[in-house]
Amino acid sequence: PATCSKCGSPIPAQAPSDLCLSCLLAGLNASRQPEPTPSTFGPYVLGPELGAGAGGRVYRAHDPELRRDVALKILVTPPGTEAGRRFRAGAEATAQLSHPHIVPVHAVGEHQGQLYLALQYVEGCNLSQLLARRLPLSDREAVSLLLPIVDAVHHAHS
Repeated sequence: PATCSKCGSPIPAQAPSDLCLSCLLAGLNASRQPEPTPSTFGPYVLGPELGAGAGGRVYRAHDPELRRDVALKILVTPPGTEAGRRFRAGAEATAQLSHPHIVPVHAVGEHQGQLYLALQYVEGCNLSQLLARRLPLSDREAVSLLLPIVDAVHHAHS
C-alpha cells in the first residue's frame, strides 16, 4: 500500500499526490495568508481562526466576564435579512436543547452590524478532519461515528 511521504499514513494507490489528504490540506492552509483579525469583537477577546466558509468565520475566543473560552462564529449575513432572522431563530432554538452531542449555545447577538454566535469551545478536530485522517472507514467505525450524530439529530427534532 502507498503511504504519505510526509506523515506515513496510508493513501489510496490511485491518489493524485504522494501526500495524504490531511497533509495536502495542511500545505494549502499554510500557503494561505491569514487575514488580520481585530483583537476583540464585542465582549470577546479573539484568538486563532478555527475555520471559515461562505457564511462567516469561527474563532477561538475568550469571554473575560465569564472567564471561559468559546467558539465564536461571526457571520457575514446582515442582521435585517431573512437569512439573518433564520440564523437568530436557529440559534435560539438550539440554545433550548440539552444533549451530550449538541454543543451548547452561550450567546447570540449583534456587534457593529454583524451577527455572532458564541458556543461552548470543544477541543479537538471536526468531523471532516477526522475523516480525512481515517478514511476509508470500516463498517463498525462508520456506525460508531454516525450513532451519536443520529441521536443528536433525533433529539433536536423530537
